[in-house]
Amino acid sequence: MRSSIFLVIVFLVTLWACDTTSNIKDPSKNYFVKYFGGNGSQRAVGLIVNTDGTFFILGNSRAADDSLQKIYLAKAKATGEVIWQKTFNENVETEARGFVLTGDQSNLAVVANRYPSTSTSYVSLYFFDVNSGAKTNVVSIPSSSYTYSNSITLTNSNEYLLSGNTPKPSAGNDTSVWVYLVDPSTLALDSRWTSGSVYNTSGIHFGSGVKTFDGGDGFFYMYGSSRAAFQGKAGIKYYSYQVGTNGVPNNASDNYPPFYLKGYYNLLTDVFLANPGAVITGVTDSLGTLYFKLLKMRTIALTYDLSGSDLGSEFSLGGSGANNSYSLPLGKIPGTSSANPFVTGATSSTGYHFVANSFSVSNNSDIMLLKTNLTLTPQPGFPVTFGGVGDDTAAAVAELPDGHIIVLGTFQLGNPVNQYKIVLMKLNSKGQLQE
Repeated sequence: MRSSIFLVIVFLVTLWACDTTSNIKDPSKNYFVKYFGGNGSQRAVGLIVNTDGTFFILGNSRAADDSLQKIYLAKAKATGEVIWQKTFNENVETEARGFVLTGDQSNLAVVANRYPSTSTSYVSLYFFDVNSGAKTNVVSIPSSSYTYSNSITLTNSNEYLLSGNTPKPSAGNDTSVWVYLVDPSTLALDSRWTSGSVYNTSGIHFGSGVKTFDGGDGFFYMYGSSRAAFQGKAGIKYYSYQVGTNGVPNNASDNYPPFYLKGYYNLLTDVFLANPGAVITGVTDSLGTLYFKLLKMRTIALTYDLSGSDLGSEFSLGGSGANNSYSLPLGKIPGTSSANPFVTGATSSTGYHFVANSFSVSNNSDIMLLKTNLTLTPQPGFPVTFGGVGDDTAAAVAELPDGHIIVLGTFQLGNPVNQYKIVLMKLNSKGQLQE
């Protein structure tokens, strides 16, 4: 059964479907639903919560079905009103994949994929002024004809770590994963990593290089999913590589070190730092079939060590019944939702928050919010589901210092549903639109 929040969101969507900026009249500044965008459709990618309570929002925007996609950036007040919003591309199809604040807090660094044609993809690192959204610089990453970025993080010395794969993963398509290190002063690739670090040892069939972190111990740690065979099984597994400061994997081998779950297919969609180690998020099929039970979500806390030791905490939602959610790792099920399987999370004062795309038997996607303690035990009253008619998808979650929860996602709006808008929700500590 869905939470009553679902009914509230449907009402809000109906009431304000035509308002695509920040002019929604909210019942209180302590909780709200705000839409961001303009003409056409905008889809959420990432969120940064600033110490002054303001927000930076990253997304992608398409004015019309036949127009080129652009990067969408916005800055909003603590109450959700827009301070500025911008769209940008270089007259080529562009897809924003992630962003961070620069070390001096003066710019937003956005990693994006550019698609000059259907058969080529290149990676660029753009910089935008935090006060105006104006582009201040760009770095082009040397690559082959099809290189695909997935994320950006900062090292402890404020260098930029870009992670991705070449070529873009697809069914039946082998890929290599890569990581680039960019100097923040010169905006040049680290001389030791000039051509990037590409990992593709004999026999490996990699999936995506999802994200790389500075472990603070002289090594970097890259996470992703692989279609490599493991323990006699050719399914998809989670993996991590410990990478030296010269960009070379440390003691790399075909199955080093794998985080293999009970399922036949395991898709990692994100990873975030915790204390200790990290939490990986994704979907798993524990039944050994071609279908993911998306609500059968298995999240494991991992330490940053050579063997990738499991800290032993995990949770799993869902089951084998016909009413459970599902999706596929390498493409959607024909005739079902166009949304992709996705799970992400963030640390909170008492544990973790997670958001996921929750697919229903009616072939629509909703946003699912989950709260756990530090041992990943779901807390009472969760999960909470948000959505309406159409595909509504998750992008990011964060906890504010006062305990309120911020959820960023995308709602499909209209009657009939025909546009996508970025949605920012401020909820109470129980995930509700009330005090």
